[in-house]
Amino acid sequence: MQLKLNDSVKYIIEKLESAGQRADIVGGCVRDFLLGKPPHDFDITTSATPDEMREIFRDEHTLEVGLKHGTLTVILGAEPYEITTYRTEGDYTDHRHPSTVSFSRTLTDDLSRRDFTVNAICYSERHGFTDPFSGVADIEARVIRAVGEPACRFEEDALRILRALRFSSTLGFVIEEGTARAIREKAHLLEYISAERILTEYKKLMEGSQAYEVISEYPDIIAWVLSIPSAIRLLPRDRFASLPPNLRTLSLFALSADSPVEAFSHAADRLRLDNAARHEGEKILSSLDLPLSDEVDIKLAFMKIGAPYTLSLIKLLFAMGRAPQQCLATAERILASGAAYRISDLAIKGEDLTSLGIKGPEVGKTLTAAIIAVIRGECENTRDSIFRYLNLHA
Repeated sequence: MQLKLNDSVKYIIEKLESAGQRADIVGGCVRDFLLGKPPHDFDITTSATPDEMREIFRDEHTLEVGLKHGTLTVILGAEPYEITTYRTEGDYTDHRHPSTVSFSRTLTDDLSRRDFTVNAICYSERHGFTDPFSGVADIEARVIRAVGEPACRFEEDALRILRALRFSSTLGFVIEEGTARAIREKAHLLEYISAERILTEYKKLMEGSQAYEVISEYPDIIAWVLSIPSAIRLLPRDRFASLPPNLRTLSLFALSADSPVEAFSHAADRLRLDNAARHEGEKILSSLDLPLSDEVDIKLAFMKIGAPYTLSLIKLLFAMGRAPQQCLATAERILASGAAYRISDLAIKGEDLTSLGIKGPEVGKTLTAAIIAVIRGECENTRDSIFRYLNLHA
């Protein structure tokens, strides 16, 4: 099999080869090629040392921020391409970063330090595939297997535990028995990993088509990531799979935590969730008991938490068996009709009330009473009808 490399990658490899060095694409881009997926980016591994790379690409636009670790970034056509010298690594004293990095002239040395066999394959047009750990066979068998001794790989870098789960979820691969056993044995080492990196891997995991299977197989790890003290409970698979990733996560809190909002807020603190995701989660989980049985209920929910959050809430409650099937269609029909549900939709404004002598907090309270009356059909959304209603209820 011959892989189709783009012109920039060909240029980089040919440039290195013409200087007497070897160069191959490596890792995820090769894996994606073999899976029939377009690669997102290309990583290139080479026998050239950092100083040799700098000289070879002296006429190109380059970035040297990673050069002390052996990586030179070459910018071609506004696209960055990372080229890294073959490396070996010293002990990982913090279960994340090697204490030392040494450069090597041997490709197998470089491939042996990688996490999983499916990511330890390289390719060039001159040399074809170099696959010392049978990663191609594991791709064909749809297996995630650690390179070398699994426990050692996870002791070196505990983030690999979540990467294994993420690849299993997104690729639909089964985790090999020895690798799975080491994941469970070394899961406690995740405590050494930063919240940002844990969150990145977790979010990718939840996007995968096999997220349900991974959570079912490793519930203790997911519970630890989400700081849920009790056992993880899951929706039926089809309902879980029908939800977008954010609602999949919220379903775990809704089903598994005694106080879903409190548990979610604690996880949001620990994982340093951004404000938008935190606000969404807290709004939806605090609204699980909102009535949604008819149009009035749905409009009131729109008013209280906003239309986008209400639509997400309905999807979540339907998946949990707590909202009727037609609820979402009703909500979408209400939105399409342009029905009033926000204070800004009212036929009167705050200045109309201030001109009548209503001031301060009473303006907001009066407008809220007016929109609720319009939603409930107690008055029409016209100035005269709203003022008649307000006068009657003054």
